[in-house]
Amino acid sequence: MADPDDPSRDPDVPPPPKLPDVESPPPEDVLDEVPPKEELVKRARPADEIVEEQPSVEELLDRDR
Repeated sequence: MADPDDPSRDPDVPPPPKLPDVESPPPEDVLDEVPPKEELVKRARPADEIVEEQPSVEELLDRDR
């Protein structure tokens, strides 16, 4: 990330916002909750099937009328 005190920084561009300090769980704890690859593959569905379930552009446009 750019240093807000960097003299070469364009003065017309505001400095980046300060990000809050947050507590994150250890990566191991997060990864422990991820199912094994084999399980994900078993649950996967073909992309065509998922796309078919989505509304068409015409349906989306008609919903607003």
